[in-house]
Amino acid sequence: MSSFAACYSSYLKAEDVTKEGTNFKIVAAKEEKVGREDDAKKRAIIYFEDEPRGLVLNKTRFEAMKELFGSDDGDDWVGGVINVYRTKVQFGGKLVDATAVREATD
Repeated sequence: MSSFAACYSSYLKAEDVTKEGTNFKIVAAKEEKVGREDDAKKRAIIYFEDEPRGLVLNKTRFEAMKELFGSDDGDDWVGGVINVYRTKVQFGGKLVDATAVREATD
């Protein structure tokens, strides 16, 4: 892996968004392998208009998407607008930054 590839992520991370968040229009929902080659796992990824990086949907974000759109089918989310924001979550006994999704803001 090149040093460029190692430091640039194809996916949005908590430090890429603010607490207020950014509204994004969903243009695609796909399943892709994420992680190192030896332990890559299939994950749901959503992609946005005017943003080259996708958002990996962990269980919490996936459940939020289901609630927002009333469907667990990513094809039903395409064309919808969501707000992606930074929040704090418990991980390993510590509070850490994470990305989350919610209804789009004005």
